[in-house]
Formats: sequence, C-alpha cells, structure tokens
Amino acid sequence: MNRICLVVSLVLLLSISIIVEVAAVPAVRAGIQKDAEIIAVRGEGWVRFIRQADWEAALQSQALTAGDAVRTGALGKMDLLFADGAQIKVHQKTTIQIKEVGVPGSGKGSLLGLDVGEVWSRTRPSKDGLRIKTPSATAAIRGTDWDLLVEETGTSHLLVLKGQVELYNDLGSVSVGPGEQAVSEVGKAPVKTFLVRPKDRVQWIISYPLEIADIVVFTTLRRPDAVRAVAAARARAGAPGGTLALAELLYDVRERSESLKLTREVLAAEPGNSRALLLLGFLQLAEGRADDAGSAFNAALEHAKGLENIRARLGLAGVQLQKGAIAAAGGLIQELAADAAYPEPGIALAQFHAFQGDFTGAVQVCERYAARFPADERFPVMIADFSTTLDDTVRAEAAMRSALSINPNSAEALSVHGRQYYLSGRSSEAEASYRRALALDPAHTRSMSELGKLLMEKGHFEESYEQLSEALRREPRVSSSWSKRGMLMNWIENLPSSGKDLARATELNPGDYQSLTGLGVIALKEGRTREAVQYFLKAGLMDANYAEPHIFLAIAHYQLAEIDQALEELRLAAALDPKDPVPHIITYIIYQDTYRPMQAVEEATKALELLPNLKSVNPTQDTKRGLSNLGSALLGLGMDEWAGSYAEESFDLFDSASYRFVSNRFADNPAIYLSANMQSFLLNPMSIGFNKRYQDIVLKPQHNFIARTELGFEQGHPATAFSLIQEGFVRKPFEIDYLIQLDTYKNDGFRGNGYSRGYFLTYALGGRPDYKNGFFVYGAVTGDRFGDPGPIDRPDLDDFLKKRSYSVTAGYNKRLGPKSNLLFAFQQSETTNRYHNPDPLGVTVPDAVTASFIKSFGFDGASHVYNYLDIQFNDPLDILAAPPLSLSPITAGLPRTLDVNSRSLQKVQLKSDSVHAKHISEINEDHQLSIGIERTRHHLEVSEIDTLRTDFTDSYFYADLPTDSVKAIPLYANGTFPSTSVSQSGTTTIAYIDDRWKISGSLLLEAGLFYELYRDEINEIMGLHPRLGISWRFHRNHILRVAAQKRLLPVDPTLSPFTTAGVGFTYPRSQAFPGDTITDYQAGIESKWTDRLYSEIRVERRYHRWQKTRTLFQDQSFFDREDVNNRADLVSAALNLIISDRLGAFARYTNTNNKNISGRAILNPVGFEVPLTGRRAQYEPDHLFAAGIVYVSPRYLKAALSARYVSSQFVDDDNTYSLPGYWTTDLKVTGEFYKKHLQVVLDLTNLFDSYRETAQKIPGPGRSVYLTLEYRF
Repeated sequence: MNRICLVVSLVLLLSISIIVEVAAVPAVRAGIQKDAEIIAVRGEGWVRFIRQADWEAALQSQALTAGDAVRTGALGKMDLLFADGAQIKVHQKTTIQIKEVGVPGSGKGSLLGLDVGEVWSRTRPSKDGLRIKTPSATAAIRGTDWDLLVEETGTSHLLVLKGQVELYNDLGSVSVGPGEQAVSEVGKAPVKTFLVRPKDRVQWIISYPLEIADIVVFTTLRRPDAVRAVAAARARAGAPGGTLALAELLYDVRERSESLKLTREVLAAEPGNSRALLLLGFLQLAEGRADDAGSAFNAALEHAKGLENIRARLGLAGVQLQKGAIAAAGGLIQELAADAAYPEPGIALAQFHAFQGDFTGAVQVCERYAARFPADERFPVMIADFSTTLDDTVRAEAAMRSALSINPNSAEALSVHGRQYYLSGRSSEAEASYRRALALDPAHTRSMSELGKLLMEKGHFEESYEQLSEALRREPRVSSSWSKRGMLMNWIENLPSSGKDLARATELNPGDYQSLTGLGVIALKEGRTREAVQYFLKAGLMDANYAEPHIFLAIAHYQLAEIDQALEELRLAAALDPKDPVPHIITYIIYQDTYRPMQAVEEATKALELLPNLKSVNPTQDTKRGLSNLGSALLGLGMDEWAGSYAEESFDLFDSASYRFVSNRFADNPAIYLSANMQSFLLNPMSIGFNKRYQDIVLKPQHNFIARTELGFEQGHPATAFSLIQEGFVRKPFEIDYLIQLDTYKNDGFRGNGYSRGYFLTYALGGRPDYKNGFFVYGAVTGDRFGDPGPIDRPDLDDFLKKRSYSVTAGYNKRLGPKSNLLFAFQQSETTNRYHNPDPLGVTVPDAVTASFIKSFGFDGASHVYNYLDIQFNDPLDILAAPPLSLSPITAGLPRTLDVNSRSLQKVQLKSDSVHAKHISEINEDHQLSIGIERTRHHLEVSEIDTLRTDFTDSYFYADLPTDSVKAIPLYANGTFPSTSVSQSGTTTIAYIDDRWKISGSLLLEAGLFYELYRDEINEIMGLHPRLGISWRFHRNHILRVAAQKRLLPVDPTLSPFTTAGVGFTYPRSQAFPGDTITDYQAGIESKWTDRLYSEIRVERRYHRWQKTRTLFQDQSFFDREDVNNRADLVSAALNLIISDRLGAFARYTNTNNKNISGRAILNPVGFEVPLTGRRAQYEPDHLFAAGIVYVSPRYLKAALSARYVSSQFVDDDNTYSLPGYWTTDLKVTGEFYKKHLQVVLDLTNLFDSYRETAQKIPGPGRSVYLTLEYRF
C-alpha cells in the first residue's frame, strides 16, 4: 500500500512540476506601457492585472502597468523595478496597487496605493517625486530610502533612512528626515515617534541563503575530524556497513560525487536501507533534484526513526524550499524545532528566520539552542554571522569569542571571523583567517569561495581561480561561487567565460545580486550602457545593502552624462560601505571632470583617509589623464605643491595613473616627465588615448574624433594652429587602444624673419592580449622651420633653422603575479637641426681686415676696436718693412646690420637608442622593490660650412697707442670650408635596486643603490650612487620629506625611479649634457593647516657637475671645458588657498644662489686656460615668483589669472650679459559646451606688454591673444 501511495505521490508531483514549468512564463501583454517589472518572487505572490478581477500567480520578469496590483502571502516577498529606476521591495501579507505613473518633468509623480502590509523603497531624488496613499495618510517621497508599514487597522508607520518624506492627511503633516520615524492613525494627524536602531526595522530586506543540505551532518560536526577519519573509513569499506559509513563521511567532507556512487552501490544491494535512502535524498537535494530527493526522503520515512526521521522531514522541508513552497517549508521546520532533542532543527529554524529577513528572531533561536547545546559552536557562530549582518559589532565579537572558546579549530567560526575582518577593511587578517579555516578543513567551501573573492580583489588571479573552481567542484549548485568566478573572469577581461559563469549563477538563483552586477559590468564594457543600468538596478534591489552595484550604476550614469544620478548613487554606495574609498575616488573623478574642483578636493581627502581600507585593487580603469590620482584636481587649480603631496601619499608603484600624474606634475623637468609617461604606458597600455569629454572610468569600445584650431595674434601678428585627433578602443580580437594625431602650426612672428611653421605627427598603439601581457608602441615624426631674426640691435632677415626628428618607443609588460611585473622597453630617436645662413657676414662681404676682426672678437669686440680712434693696424704685406711699422688708422665704424656669422650652414645631429629591463615587486605588502638595468647609446655630431678659414701663415697686427702695445689677430681667408666641430659617441649604463619601505602608516623609507657609467671619447664617469629618502607624517596634517640623491642625467627616458620618497630634483635650467651628474640634497615640510589652506617650504642644495666637452676648430686646435661643478642653493616656499567652492589661489617663490665651485676652459694645444670658478650658471635667475587666482564654475567655465616674476639671469659662461628681469601677467578662460562636445579657450598672455628677453637681445612676444576651438565628435 505504501508503495502504491508513493507511486501516486510521485505521479502527482511530476504532474504539478510539469504544470508549473508550463505556467512559469510571464503573461504577454501586447499594447500596454511597461511601467514596472517583477524582478523576483519568493514564496506566495500574486498579480491582478488592470480590468481583471482574479489574481494570478506572480512570475519573474512580468511586466506591470498603471492599474495593476500585486499581493504577497504569509511568507511571500516580491521585488519590483519601475521604469524611472524606483526600487520597491514588498514584504509579507502586503497588497499594493500602481494607481498612476508620472511623466518625468511634468511635476506630477507616480502614485501607489498601499492598503495593508509593508514596503521598502529606494527612489531617486526628484521634483516629481513618488506618492504612496495609505488608509490613514499619504507619503510624498522626495528620496531616497524609506520603509512604510500599514497595519490592518489602517495605521501607517513611516521610517526614513535617507532623504526626506512628507507624511500628510487632511488633519496635518509632518516632514520626516533621515533616521526619523512617523506614525499616522486613521482620523488623526501624523506625528513623529522615537526610533533607536533604524536598521532593525528594515532587516527583512536583507538576503540570506538557506540550504538544508548543508545543515545536516552524518558523522561529526567537527569536519577536520571527519577529514582525518576518511583514510580509516576507506580501509573498513569492505566490512558490513563500511561502505555506507564511508559514503556518509564523504558527504560531510563535500566529496559528494564519490559519496553518491557508494550510496547507489549500497541501495543496489539493500533497496530499503533507510540510512542510504536518507543520504541519497540529501545528495540529490544538493544537486537540485528536488523531486528525486522528495521520493528518497519519503521512502526513508517508511522505516526511519529518531534522528533519521527528523533528518528525513528536514530534507522534505528542503524540497519545498527548492520548489518555492516557502510556507510549507517553514511549517515543517517549525514543527521539527518544537522537539529540541537535536541541534539540526534549531539550525534550520534560525537560518529560516534569517532567510525571511528576521535576523533578530534568528539570533533569539540561536541563543535558546546555544543554552541547550553548549558544546555546539555552530550556534554562537551563527549569532556572530547574523549580528555582523545587522552591524551589531559588540554582539558579533562576543559571539565569536564564545564560538572559538568552544572550538578554536572551528573552520566555520574562522570563516565568519574572516568575513568580519573583510568588512572592516582588514584584508590581511581576513585572508589569514580563511587560510587557517581551510588548513583545518580543506573541504570548507564557504572559506574557499570567500578567499577566492579576496584573492581576486588583491590581484592573485591564478590562486583565486583555483579556490573558486575547487569550491564549485565540491558544491556546483552554489550560485555565489559561480558569480564570484564570473567576476574574476570579468576582471581579467575574459568576458566570454565571465558571461557563462554569471549566466549559470542566475540560472541557479535568479536573484543572485553578484551575478547581476557582473552581467551589468559586461554590458558596460561592451558599450551596452542602458542595459547595464537595468542589471545594476536589479542587483541593488536584490540586496539593498550591497554597495558595488551602485558604484557601477554611477559609472553607467556618468557615461550617459547623467551626472546628478551618478553622484547620488555614489553617495549611496559610500553610505552602504563607509570604509571603502572607491566611491570617493570615483566621485572625485566626476567632480574634477565636471568643473567642481573644490568638491573634488574634499572627496580626494576622504579617499586618502580611507585608502588603507581599500579591499581591492581599484575597479576603475585608468582615466588616461591621471585623473584617478588623488592630486589631479589641485594640479588643475595651479596648486602644484598640494597636488604633489596628495599624489605622493597615494602613489602606487604598480598604478599607471600615479605615473601619469607625476609626468603632469613635473612637466618642466624633461627627465622626469618623459620617464613617467613611458612607465605609465607600460603598466597600462590602455591609457594611451584619451576621451576628452566625460571619462569612461570603465573602458568601453569607442572611436573618437577631435578637431582643434587655434587663431592667435602674437603682438599683433597672426599665428594659427590646427590639429586632427583620432583615438579609440576595441575589445576584439583583444583589448587595443590607439591614437593618431596630426598637429600643424604657422606663426608669422612679431619681428621680421621671426616666423615659424611645422607639423607634428604622433601615433600610438597599446594592446593587452590577456591580463598577463601588455604592449605598446608610440612614436612621432616632426618637421619645423624657424626664422632667426637675430638680436634687436643687429637684425638678420634671412637666417633660418630646419628641424627634423623621429622617435619610436616600444614596451612590453609581463605580469608575473598580483604585485610582480617585468617591464621591457626599447627606444630610438634621431633629431637633425640645420641652421642656414644664406648671406654670411651680410650681403656685401666685408674687407679682409673687418672680417678678421669680427671672426676674432665678435661684433661687440670688433666695434670696440673700430670705434677707438687711437687704434691703428699694419697690413701684413708690410710685415717685413723696417721699423717703424707702416700704420694706418681705423676710422670707419661697423654697420649695425652686419651679419657677424661667417657660417653658411651648421648641422647638429643627435642619434640615440636604448634598451631597458625592470622588475617591480611587492614583498609582505610593506616593501615595493625595483630592480633594473638599462643601456643607452648616443652619437652627437656638429658639422658646419664656414666662409672664413684661418690663414695659418700670417696675422694682422694692430697697435693700441695709448697703452703702447702691439697685438696680433689671425688672418682669415674667404672661401667654402666644411668642418666638424663636435663628434661624440657615448654610452650610458645603469643598474639599480630600489626599495620603498612603508615602515608604518606615517613613515616611508626609500633607499636605492645605482651603478651608473657614462663613457665617450673623452669621458669616463663611473660611480656607485646611493639615494635615500624619508617621508614622515609627524603630525596628522604635516609631512616631512628629506632626500639625498645622486644621478646621471639620462639621454633617453629611463625606467629607473625618478623620485625618492616623493622628492624629485630641480632640473638645471642651464644647458645640460648626457653624462652630467646631479647631486641633490633636499628637505621640505608640507602642511595642511585647514581643509582649505596648504603651505610648503623646501630647502635644496644641488651640485651639477658637467662632463668634459670639446669643441674642434679649423686649425685642429680644440677647446675643452672641464671640471665644471656648479653649486646651487635653493629655498622655496608656497601657499595654496581654497577661498571658496569656486575660487582658489596660489603663490610660490624660489630663491636660487648658484656659482661654479670649480671649472676651467682650456684652448689646446697652446694650453691657454680661462678659470670658470665663481661664475654663475646660465639661465638660473636668483628670484622666481608666481601667483594666481583661479575661478571655476560648474557651468563648465574656468578662468585663471596669473602673474610671474623672473629676475635677471646670465646667458653665457663668462657672465658678460644678463637678461633683464621681468613681470608677465596672463589670463586664460576655458569653457566647455554642448555636453563637452565643444571647448573654447581664450588665452591672453603678457597682458601689460612687458619687455622680456629669451636670449641675449632676443625679445619675447609682447601682448598676445589666442582663441582655441575644439570639437569632440
């Protein structure tokens, strides 16, 4: 009879299953407007369509429109997503009707009717708003998080978690703010009530998994004991009952495939074995085969008694849960829990309460059962877990201590402890806890899954994949492990595999919020932004306390230029996870990108404070302009010092954006600027192009075209420039980023022959075939022509310079691990300058005497001779005449238009190539180590064609009568004489090791040892150069930086570290050569006095030792400049001030005192020596001062007014001429319009038309104006 009943039951169950599967399709409603959608249904839920009287079963993905209503049963819940993004969770025993759906911008929002029950909602702040009408009042929602409960009597209880809600009826109204509660009874005015813990009221919205198959333990609840018992059980498998005992043991250690095989062997021999049937049922339940499991449990119940009976009925509750019959499952669990003889029903009941969102009830159940089973640590472990979910850290920590006191080796307790560490931002402790749990219990899949996620976030992708795959092998029906592995594949840009894993997760659990987030990220990366928004909204609805979907939702809104929605989502993400810096980093980027720099600074400050809590590598891509570095907003305001301080505090050796910022920060230091750019491209080849509108933050396929033109008047003379830029990014066949840019310019010049024109072609390509490999290549070809008008007192209307150059750089990045990269780079460049002088010495070649004097003394010296009336000369043809010499007076002066340059052509060519290899790694999270070697070759050649050559056989003699002295100058002959004045080939070799040691949160020590060798025909400079720097935050807002550095100036960009503990070096303004050595000592204090005031003071001593240089002459003589060492003492101070949210100011001053402490110039082979000691270096002014004020408007307008003073400075080694000091004042106004498609820049330079010189008697432009128009397609 029992068998017949069992067969009939199976037939009925199968029939019901078929009917449910056929019916489980949402109704197609042609012609209706989709105002909302049912995202998920748990338990009993119904829908009543407009103009229908009957209720139908509510199904996932069912479209709803105005006039429809939904209802939930005693243990039912439902999630609704409205077309305007409003998210509503419907609690048990609730009826809600969509009465009206508002039209955006109409001033009239949607209206819902809540007759009875409870709803939670998250809505966007809107002028239209949302209204919910209850029997006792109407709630006018202005955003954003709130909960509304209506009792059967009509009394309404409103709780506002965030935003503002007005609760009103005919008798009055009350405005309810964040953390406040109000109540309204029928016939009474609403009033506010006192609330202690708002989160306790809405804990029902929190998701918690319940798997009955994981509750039952057949052998021992201490799984490490079970693992150790497997070997002995295998040895006894042939004994009576041994096979089944082994199968039960394998079930407990999650080796369920083998357990199932053995169980079937037992049942083949003993079909009625109730223990084997019970085990079979749980194995089938774990596989999701609810019907088969139900049959096995029912069969087991025929003979099961005691604990077996309890477990079989518990298994049937699991069957009901898998079928969605939550009320039936709950009834069974409650019935079993009434008999407290065994712990399993108590565990099931506690987890069922949590599954229903009643965590307080779950904790109470655990406390009761913990008193009955004091030796069972599972109850305090669950209390710790539930209390952590409720943010009750005191209770959670006490429960964890209790659990670990019962069993210090509880893998479950260690896993929950790991989660507690993780949520508090202590990732290292979390990892250690998970690893210890797995060491004790290698089959603990929860620890595997959580450790896999943590390792993914830390960048340990390979081990993360192993952990998650092992968790899935043991428990393939756990959707969270599929979603975690799907996100891992997403992070490493394997989008096809990611999509498969995430789809599997949603198949197992349509409400898996992690998989919905992952699918949204895929859509975002593939450019399906609107679709991504829907995924993120659904993920946020599935778990209202999950911050990540709101971060990505913000990114999606920002890509759609929906700025306010993006910022609102980020504020919500920051509230949900207050310790995570990522929402603040992205908010900072958006504020900076939308002309709100002061708010950006505030967000950067918050991000910097929270940076130690960063649970993962930043999920945002490099913004391609270094914007994600925390100093960039300040840099745009001219606050270079404050920006540098923030950037150094957030500097990461492995972060491309950090290097990009450094390149911007040190734009006037070519050694640092070029080196930082190269390393930025190496670490992220996808940072080559740049979207000049809104930053992508997460890269998506795109192709952008930009056209830019500049119209200017340089001191009244026209200047134009034009640029075309094409850049883009694709994901197939792999990630590829590209850039092609052509720039042309033409400037008539403000002086005669002061024109310039040319072009600049740039190309770049970056590729990332997979997460382990990346490469880039970029280069440039240039062509320029400049007129040389000469000094203002001796203008020249025909000299000009032609410049041609090309360069190519290629790099490869091999990722060896999460914090281990091998970098390679190759560079080659060639620059050729040809200086043309069509009419050497002028149109009419002067006589031999004049030419000789000019060649020997230059224009000023010859003029002195010619205008000194007592000077006479003797013709060399009369050299043999008897004394007294035949003297003729010089009476004619030199014409001011005379071209004193006798060279008709000078060619300067520099070729170089270099190879670099570098390994960067992190050791114990405290040490960032750089090891590298590089070698550079260069060849410099200067050749010329001169129209005068020394006649070695004769000289002119001239007499200075007042001093009664006779002097001689060489005789020069006219003609065409090619020569080479410089020919130098050199090599530079650098090998180094450098360690950035984060001793504590306030102290950084960086130490490096650099072997550097420079060698050419006349130099060999070799040394072991140490570098040492300290960054010490000795007060919360004050940082001391000290560094000592010695380095060779590189020919090409270098991969070696270019700052030490955040300290760079001041690049010499004077002429520098490859092989020059810089020794630099610096100390500075950076102080943030308030959130708006920053100051910096710095002292520096720099030694610049020049390499030996040689200049060859036509007569085979040569001029050596050797042992020149210049000492410069610099003192600088800066003040950065944020005056208001739209106004900032800066001022900085540098005093430089420099002189040569050694050096000489020698004319060989005669050995004539000129000392250079005591001379000043070229182009090193004593005083530099700059100040400015910057106004920024969120209407995408920026205006900067700045003034700059440069004191006098020498322009030659002999210190015979100094450029006059000068002031300049500039005004620059920038505006972006049409959603940043159009940029307009007005640049007014030298407003007060100050006179200044760029070289001796070479004036710079006066008042000039430039208008730039750029359109981004």
